[in-house]
Amino acid sequence: MYFLSHFYKTIAVLPSGTRSCFLILWLCGSGLKVTAQEPVNRQFSSERISKEDSAYVMKLIGKSQDFEFKNMNTALAMLDTALSLSKAFNFSYGTGNAYIAHAVYAITKGDYIQADSLLTRAYPYCYFASRALHTNRLLALWYDNAGSLAAYQGNYRKAIAMEYHTLKLLDEFPADSSIIGLRINAYNSIGSMLHYVNRMDKAIYYLERAIALGEKHGLKVELDQVYVNLGGTYATMEQWDQAHKYYKQAIQQSLLHDNTFVLQVAYLSLGRLYKQQGNYDSAITFMQKAMLVSDKTNPYMSKITPYINLGWIYFSKNEFKRAAQYAKMALQLAEEYKAPQNIVYAHGLLADIYGRTHQWQDAYQHQFAYTQFKDSLDETDKATDINQMEIKFRVAEKDKQLAEQQLSLNRQKSALREKNFWIGGISVGVLFLTILFIVLFLNYRNKKQLQLRNMEINRLKAMMEGEERERTRIATELHDGISSQLLAVKLSLSTTLGNAKGPLTAEDFQVSMEYLDEAMQDLRHTAQNLIPGNGMKRGLKDMIAQFCHKMDTLGDTEVIFQSYGQWEPGDPIQKLSIYRIVQELVQNSLKHAQAHYILVQLNCETDFIGITVQDDGKGFDIHAPHKGQGLANLRKRVTAFNGSLEITSSHTGTTVYIELKYPK
Repeated sequence: MYFLSHFYKTIAVLPSGTRSCFLILWLCGSGLKVTAQEPVNRQFSSERISKEDSAYVMKLIGKSQDFEFKNMNTALAMLDTALSLSKAFNFSYGTGNAYIAHAVYAITKGDYIQADSLLTRAYPYCYFASRALHTNRLLALWYDNAGSLAAYQGNYRKAIAMEYHTLKLLDEFPADSSIIGLRINAYNSIGSMLHYVNRMDKAIYYLERAIALGEKHGLKVELDQVYVNLGGTYATMEQWDQAHKYYKQAIQQSLLHDNTFVLQVAYLSLGRLYKQQGNYDSAITFMQKAMLVSDKTNPYMSKITPYINLGWIYFSKNEFKRAAQYAKMALQLAEEYKAPQNIVYAHGLLADIYGRTHQWQDAYQHQFAYTQFKDSLDETDKATDINQMEIKFRVAEKDKQLAEQQLSLNRQKSALREKNFWIGGISVGVLFLTILFIVLFLNYRNKKQLQLRNMEINRLKAMMEGEERERTRIATELHDGISSQLLAVKLSLSTTLGNAKGPLTAEDFQVSMEYLDEAMQDLRHTAQNLIPGNGMKRGLKDMIAQFCHKMDTLGDTEVIFQSYGQWEPGDPIQKLSIYRIVQELVQNSLKHAQAHYILVQLNCETDFIGITVQDDGKGFDIHAPHKGQGLANLRKRVTAFNGSLEITSSHTGTTVYIELKYPK
């Protein structure tokens, strides 16, 4: 059994898609667990820094991660430059990020004291930036890092409290999609620590929540470490197939995303899985692969963990000399980096090796050291066990709330059983409310029916008023036109007959016949206005085109017709109504506008018909009251189609646009 941890956090996401992997590693008897943190989002807020300068600072911080495992000095130099610029510009967001990045790299080197100091310096800047920007993003990032550092130092109560506080800060801005990565990392960290304290069911719950959230928002990089942790949890439960599946998935995704540290952890985890299954050759292969990934990651991952594992593997293969070599190297590094748990594991392994090879004095010395360190750790474990009660309480808060709700429901049921008369009262109340609801519903329905009937009545009234107006117009045309022509015929005949001195000839009736022809022509025009010839059998466009052509030839006003679209209504009543609308608009322009030209446009689509009538006449005041019923009748026709009417008029002309809704 052994524990090992590593932490790596990136700071910014570059447009080129620079990878991110913020990890805490938990290595216990069942496997490796990883926790992490999202890249820092670039939010810039300062009175003294431009958007371009702040972007440059954040780019420096983000770019430094590319050199962490290649040249740490270069990475630190870039951070120092970013920190200096941020302080010079009073750029709190950049200063807080730079300090956090420095803390991350201090943990990478195993210097937890320096990391704690750097996070302490970062906090005021993170707090100020969060208040100034009205977002908890940077402050939540700080708490996530502080929780990770506390976990490395063995203070699990503080670590889990920090992660829960991270979630609390994120819950204050649930609509901010840019902090989803931080929520994934918090779930991952909590799941990792629950694994370490043997709460596998809860660990799987939080890790699966992290995966669901990452897949929903397409954050694939953030899930690399979650797959490793989930594989470790299933390995602890000895569900080998599931563990192998998630380890393989973590390896594939890490290679795809060039995620160095997660790749190393996945190889170590898979090697340990093979060791647990007794497949020592495969276990050795993956331990060696892990060391070849990089030697510049946290020494716990790149050296101590593989050395201890290789020592146990060769011990299991009875290759005691090689096992002792790896155990000694692990012990030396563990003592150098002051890792008490790994010192215990190394002493225990050496005691077993020397015992099997009958080197009793060496075995006794290492066993004594193992017992001494183990006892000191046991005291720490006792304190840790007390802290775990707090962790379990926090994790079980939701279950507690559900239990309290159930208890409250049971109490209510008990009270109802003791006071049966309340049941009758409630039943009567419910019955009354039901009846009241039915009455209100029926009343509402009757009102709606009455509204529909009133609408139908208004529509019929509008049609009747339109028909009456049409009759009046026809009577006017007959009176003013045909009647006057017939009167002229009558007078002509009377004159002819009165002046006759002999037999009448055809020439005597010539003038009367001309007047009679004119009367017949006017009567024919009136009939065509009532029913537009054979237009009902033709298309709407042909009807309107014929009407416009006739109006164009009768006077000095030029009437132009244009049509668009191929579809036309098939209902003859609808077709005639649209024709009457165009007829009314054109005749109004001819009578009142004194226009030189009139443009008629018809746009026929499958769901609406657009009508535009435009003239260059003298215009009129559309807001002034009008004696005639022309506009009122026009609006009623448009309303019958569920359409809209727009009129614009000035001294340079009038434009009428009508859009009629016509279902396909």
